Amino acid sequence: MHKDLRASQILSILPFAFAVVLLPLTGETEMKSVEMTSLRVVEKPDIKMITGKGQATLAISVVVRNVGDATAEGVQISARLPSGDTLPLTGASTLERNQKASFSGQRQKVLVNPTKIRVEANCSNCH
Repeated sequence: MHKDLRASQILSILPFAFAVVLLPLTGETEMKSVEMTSLRVVEKPDIKMITGKGQATLAISVVVRNVGDATAEGVQISARLPSGDTLPLTGASTLERNQKASFSGQRQKVLVNPTKIRVEANCSNCH
């Protein structure tokens, strides 16, 4: 048996259907525009091989500047070694517009050609 829906039944269903459609669209997630920026290594990286007691330690320090118009968030600086390994460098996690900061790191038992090390600068809002 097929029943016809009356107008009052249809009107009581419509608000529910409308809410179901709108809930995903009106959730609490908010679209934010993210201001993009850029980081640049501004001085030649200082790379040293420290030897002693039968060990070699690679020490790297580098200065990075935020050259964009927005604050750089989630800053991550690393040195890519010739072997493909990455050496994370420690320093500031945010850089204001035009701010410079020093980043450094060490790794023991590493012998590399310093000219083959590549410094990589990145942040969560870098382009």
